[in-house]
Amino acid sequence: MNTVTKNKAGKQRLFYIGALAATLVLVLAACQGGAYGGAYGGGAGSASAAPAAPAPTNTPAMAAAMPSVSVADQAIKDDTVTVAKVVSNGPGWIVIHADKNGAPGPVLGYTAVKDGENAAVAVKLAAEGRTETLYAMLHTDAGKVGTYEFPGADVPVAMSGMVITPAFKVTGGGSQGAAPSQPTAASQGAVAGQSAAIKIVNFKFTPAQLTVKVGTTVVWTSEDNAPHTVTADDGSFDSGNLKKGDTFKFTFTKAGKFLYYCAYHGTAGGGGMAGIITVTN
Repeated sequence: MNTVTKNKAGKQRLFYIGALAATLVLVLAACQGGAYGGAYGGGAGSASAAPAAPAPTNTPAMAAAMPSVSVADQAIKDDTVTVAKVVSNGPGWIVIHADKNGAPGPVLGYTAVKDGENAAVAVKLAAEGRTETLYAMLHTDAGKVGTYEFPGADVPVAMSGMVITPAFKVTGGGSQGAAPSQPTAASQGAVAGQSAAIKIVNFKFTPAQLTVKVGTTVVWTSEDNAPHTVTADDGSFDSGNLKKGDTFKFTFTKAGKFLYYCAYHGTAGGGGMAGIITVTN
């Protein structure tokens, strides 16, 4: 090979090497431009589209859908307490419980809440059985909408296995202190001439309405596995906890209409699990 041919071949190799190097530089620049473009929104010369935004987590809209109850200590006004904010996933109920041994006890009242956020929810309380500490419990309205059905479809709402029921303190408004005390043995008495029976079964008092004469002893017998009470609206009698097989007796010594309820599953005034004894002369 002569000198001219050798020089020509050398120049061609240098050209190919230079072209390859230039190509590599362009490729690296394109890759870097794509990376920065993805991180900062891209621009002219970006080699790739910006990556998709990550899925939002715990956004305000999602947080608003989380069931919650916010209530502050307050004075009872016109037999009513106010729950500052209730967030319900679907229609529901805010139920106010009295305190019983540091936990929610008898139901004092309830109010329906709508799906989503509810502000300043007012709940009227029963006159008897109020305690210094009350509980605001959120329930669903899963049965007949607008009808409080517990026990039944309208179960308490729970998050991570915990029922949503914050406690709060109340003052004034004729708070009655502790729940009515149990009657004495003398007031329960023995059968005085007549007796009548009421069964507690399937979360109901059967019969729910009963008419008896003065001096009649009414005997309640629990056939449910769940605990119940027989609690008079006016505080004249209270069985305490009744488990399956337990009985409670009370002798009615004067005429009148006596409303009562289960402290766990009803409310004073005939709400939920409740009954009426009418006593005549």
